[in-house]
Amino acid sequence: MAISAEQRQEIEQEMFGLVGTEAKIKAGYLAAKMGFDISRIYHYSKSVRPGRQKRKDQGILRAVSDEDLKQLLVYTVQHDFSAPHLAMVAEENGININPGTYNRILRKKRLSRRENKINLQPFRRWEAEYPNQLHQIDSTVAQQFYLDDDGSVGYESPSQRYKNKAGNRKPRLVLIQVIDDHSRVKYARFTLGNHYLAWMEALYNFWIKKSVNYFPAYGLCKILYSDNDSVIKSKRFTKAMEKLGVKIQTHEVGNSQAKGKVENGFRVLQEFEKVTKIKKWSSLDEANEALFDFLIWYNSRPHSSTKERPFERWLKIDPATLVNAPGEELFNLLHLDFCTRLIHADLHVEMFGKQFQLPRRQPFVNYVGKRVEICWYPRDDERIFVIIEEKDYEILYSKPDVHAVGEFKHVMQPDSVKLKEEIEEMETPEWKLTGFYAEKFGAMWMPKEGQEFDESKIMADMPSTTTMRTKHWFITTLQDRFILETPIMPVEKRWVEGIFKGEAEMPEQELLEIFKKVESGEIIIHQNNQSAQAG
Repeated sequence: MAISAEQRQEIEQEMFGLVGTEAKIKAGYLAAKMGFDISRIYHYSKSVRPGRQKRKDQGILRAVSDEDLKQLLVYTVQHDFSAPHLAMVAEENGININPGTYNRILRKKRLSRRENKINLQPFRRWEAEYPNQLHQIDSTVAQQFYLDDDGSVGYESPSQRYKNKAGNRKPRLVLIQVIDDHSRVKYARFTLGNHYLAWMEALYNFWIKKSVNYFPAYGLCKILYSDNDSVIKSKRFTKAMEKLGVKIQTHEVGNSQAKGKVENGFRVLQEFEKVTKIKKWSSLDEANEALFDFLIWYNSRPHSSTKERPFERWLKIDPATLVNAPGEELFNLLHLDFCTRLIHADLHVEMFGKQFQLPRRQPFVNYVGKRVEICWYPRDDERIFVIIEEKDYEILYSKPDVHAVGEFKHVMQPDSVKLKEEIEEMETPEWKLTGFYAEKFGAMWMPKEGQEFDESKIMADMPSTTTMRTKHWFITTLQDRFILETPIMPVEKRWVEGIFKGEAEMPEQELLEIFKKVESGEIIIHQNNQSAQAG
């Protein structure tokens, strides 16, 4: 309903200068008279009514004093106390504040618990001046990839495994990424470990000139940039980079923005990981070939920041700044072959028809009888690298360590042997081993000698029918009847616990009635183990 000029004039005259209760009464009268909503009366009289006055103490904290607030903030910022918890603690110490009020103060000052975990410090963007001036390198555990027993690369749902936990205990793949800071060209490779040799192999494959023109980027960089990873700080890595004329530069711990380009690259590569939900590669090499093909597609698309294709931007490189990787020298420094070998009881591994003697010390003695990863340079059969616990140990060939008769020397014991001997020397704890079975498991309703068995005593003497059977019987019976999942789900386990604690109602008689309904078809059990009433 439209408002006329006369009605609007009347509203302005009647509402002129009114505030508070007087304005509310008059607005209600006009709304009833004209058939409008009261909000329209307020809207058309806004220009003739005084605005709301600001509080004289606006901006001044009234809930607590500044000194008390600082004490509260210490517990929030330094110790991450929640508002309800802190309000309770503060009350015991003479400071009264409502949790809602305190949370509102935290949000205003940007000191909430969520924001305390975020780096709010502004930062500047930075970029290398030209291609191959600076390369960034980093590694992460592949989220859903593992190496199966047959050497194939498989997929495992994130619900079954978190990337930093054991999961199915199969070898996890590590994704190593190298990115040219100026052009944003990305290169990545899957490996079986996060160690020096894996990083060198990834750099080798990025720096050499490719046999296909689809991936034009190659050449050594001036600066190799990374976080303070143990790999990049190793003596062998720094020595190799020094020999190649590459300067290593690292950023401060906790400064994640310093390597934002490479971190964003990992998020991009996670899109590629979804392929394994459908396809399972037969080998690690096949997975890397598929990843290389994906990188060609990605580097050929316009980048969101530069608005140029990474390959296109890299091809603008000045030939004077392009440093070809030294073929033979780089090959010897970076290229390695891999295999696994058994550590024999006398601490040797067999390679190239030779027996390489391992040191009789940790960690080698702990891996007797186990297979470990071995790396070697293809043109060098006098030296191997043994990788244990993501560390590589250089082993030079020497004749087997054989002692002469009468000169026997003891060998360092593995940790497992030491622990076993320590346990064997311990005194057996004085535990109660007998005399409690009848007291704990004996039934009160069992007949005494000379008396007949009275079945009625079972129900009379038992405190509850829910404790007539063990939890194990209860669970297995329900699993056999497809009422519970196999293995039992957490929600189902809490329900069973509630029954035996008396917190949930499910007598045995009612349970048996459910079984009868299932057998008669009154309750239908679906294939996914969920039950539903038949229509």
